[in-house]
Amino acid sequence: MYTPLLAYSFFHAAVSSKFIVDTGSPHTILNYSDSLRLNIPHNEKGEIIRIGGRAYQSYIFDNFEIILKSIDGIEVKQKMSVRILKPKRMKLIIWKMMLKRSLQG
Repeated sequence: MYTPLLAYSFFHAAVSSKFIVDTGSPHTILNYSDSLRLNIPHNEKGEIIRIGGRAYQSYIFDNFEIILKSIDGIEVKQKMSVRILKPKRMKLIIWKMMLKRSLQG
């Protein structure tokens, strides 16, 4: 089940997105295209994270805030550290194309 999400970065960008809560995961992972839309820098390398039999280099961003809104309109804000999984080069080209299309319309 997807849940609506409004996320803010330190750089005052906002992105409305969908996300899945995995309470068993040791990390909060932000997808690469949303990290680009939020202007999050990919400077601080993290650990290698394995998902679905593949290994990804993660990047750490410690100043991330999500805002969840209940059906009654009550907002809950949570600051957290996130890991951004940067795709391999070929996938990067596809992600940029998808991002460009999403920003256009």
